[in-house]
Amino acid sequence: MEASEEGKLSMLRKAFHSGLARALEPINQQEFHKCFPSFDARHAMAFYDLYRQVLFQVRGNSEAEFEIICEEAQLVSKFAALNQLAAAQGLTKVSDTGADDSIQKPADIILARRVAAKLQEAEELLGILEQEEQRLASSRQAKEQAEQQLQERAKAATDITCGVDQVHVASKAWNARTVVKI
Repeated sequence: MEASEEGKLSMLRKAFHSGLARALEPINQQEFHKCFPSFDARHAMAFYDLYRQVLFQVRGNSEAEFEIICEEAQLVSKFAALNQLAAAQGLTKVSDTGADDSIQKPADIILARRVAAKLQEAEELLGILEQEEQRLASSRQAKEQAEQQLQERAKAATDITCGVDQVHVASKAWNARTVVKI
């Protein structure tokens, strides 16, 4: 039997005894007598003694029955199984020794899982951002190469058009000449 399971059984036992003590707390003799005003003092006192004895016996029997139920139900082994299930579901923090340190609140578990999911999402988005930055850099490089090729073609076209301009001027001058008929 592990200490943590025994500790849980001890806590359960303490809670049971505390609840039992509150439930079976006797009232004082004056208050008891007020509940039975038709009884004479001698009978009320005898009845009050009987009441106290019954409470004492009920408490003793309840405590004994509680211990029997705990043994029959094998609560220690069930606490151990519950700890294993909780650990498998990630509901407990397990120390290096293997004993659970504390049971986490469901809200804390949900928050931790949300944080983990957000961190994973952030990593995925950073990966997508990096890919898009690489794609943008490739596109910019391709654009610069295309602009350079276009500028080279424009320069070649300019060289050709300079020669065309001279032909055009010569054609205009030829057309503007005065024709002498012979």
